[in-house]
Amino acid sequence: MAHLSKPELWAKIESYEFSDLQDGTSFADYVESNIKASSETVALAITEYRRFIYLCMVAPGEVVPPKMVDEVWNSHLALTHDYSEQFCPDVLGCRLDHVPTSDGFQKNRRLCEGP
Repeated sequence: MAHLSKPELWAKIESYEFSDLQDGTSFADYVESNIKASSETVALAITEYRRFIYLCMVAPGEVVPPKMVDEVWNSHLALTHDYSEQFCPDVLGCRLDHVPTSDGFQKNRRLCEGP
């Protein structure tokens, strides 16, 4: 992605390796089973999830994910240790909450120290 305001952050998000499940299932296979989509669609959805997470971190407010990205995010959230104890602190440097709204959409809330 060209013209990034935080290229180091993007590099960390883009290169992050999602943890496998305890039974050895890969994150991509786990998402595929959750959303009932082809492996090609899941690969694209995971890429878009990475882009969305970057947007969450650089946008000056809350953003709402597309449905497929939201499903990947929900899958990642279900892997609590990976999301909360590795991805957020090690990659994002803060907690990124997934917040339901009354209209059924999911948005984010960034809980970071400093700017």
